[in-house]
Amino acid sequence: MPFLLLSKKNKPTLNDLLDHVDYIANLVGTNHIGIGFDFAQETIQEYKDFGYDPETYPLPPWTYPKNIDDISKTPNFTRGLISRGYSEKDIKKILGENFIRVFKQVWK
Repeated sequence: MPFLLLSKKNKPTLNDLLDHVDYIANLVGTNHIGIGFDFAQETIQEYKDFGYDPETYPLPPWTYPKNIDDISKTPNFTRGLISRGYSEKDIKKILGENFIRVFKQVWK
């Protein structure tokens, strides 16, 4: 969800992220949602060495949503899903099981 990272207006919030999850869940279902927080620790040079294309996606620093702006706050996302009524099964899918399912289907 690059729009959350690249917003030039107000800093996005955890609720903005959860609203987006709700939108996708209502549009296509929770089987098609996967969250990878990607908290970057690489240096700018490491990105450049990797062949990173800043035309496609600007180099850091990135702005992460408020209340989930570092790895220690990721449980806030799970709590947010719970407060919005997502089942334990759906939360597990969103937090990684959907990725595993797709990987198994693709990497045979």
